[in-house]
Amino acid sequence: DIAVRNGIRNVQELTIIALHLLNNIARPYTLNKLAKSYGIKSVNTVSNFVKFYEDSYLLFSIAKFDFSFRKQQVNEKKIYAIDTKFAQQNSTQLHEDKGRILENLVFLEIRRKTNQIWYYKENHECDFIYQLAGQYHAVQVCHELHKDNLAREMAGMEEAMSTVELVSTTFVTSHQTEDLHIAGKKVPCIPFFEW
Repeated sequence: DIAVRNGIRNVQELTIIALHLLNNIARPYTLNKLAKSYGIKSVNTVSNFVKFYEDSYLLFSIAKFDFSFRKQQVNEKKIYAIDTKFAQQNSTQLHEDKGRILENLVFLEIRRKTNQIWYYKENHECDFIYQLAGQYHAVQVCHELHKDNLAREMAGMEEAMSTVELVSTTFVTSHQTEDLHIAGKKVPCIPFFEW
């Protein structure tokens, strides 16, 4: 449908970009890297393909958080799918990656509330910063917090907290419930089904 509607002759390129993005939901991408990876001569072609998928509500891109709009546009973006099962069925990598599947689900829930969504990344990463009624919120997603990833996940949230004035901060996991303490503030850890 997208190829016919937009007069695309090279359907193979259109398809390979879709498959790449579906295999890499919740991961950063750049248009230049996509074009180079698949030998597509024009970055504008790749940009158009991504826009066609976004206009069809199959995929969503979010920018890296920055108060500068220009920097948001030139930094890496992250990709999410409208349906996690659709992404899994069209992916060779996603079936067992419960963390990225959960992150996609959290994105979809936030997207129901607002389209002002970014990811935060400087030295560490926080999965989502979003804006509701002019106020910023942060969500860090992790399938399961344990001793091997807790410091990293908390560092991402702490860095976001130090940069952005946040009215709420939350960890979303698949099943854990507890309160974490970051920079002297209580940050709830909530299972996705409750959040």
